[in-house]
Amino acid sequence: MSAEPALPGVDLRRRHRGDPAAEEVLAIREWAEELASIADAWLAGREALRARQAEEAEAREYRAATELSRSTP
Repeated sequence: MSAEPALPGVDLRRRHRGDPAAEEVLAIREWAEELASIADAWLAGREALRARQAEEAEAREYRAATELSRSTP
């Protein structure tokens, strides 16, 4: 079993050095990995936002129900 390289893709870059098409594909791959990371972070942030919004809506409903029960004799 071989150890993972310190930087992913380093071995691929060495193997394909001098091949412009392969270097371009490797660059696109790196961009795609970066974009996937950005998308994952965005989705996690959106999920956290939706959870906070749901908590706030639940708190509003609870406050409204509490005030309603206080105002009815």
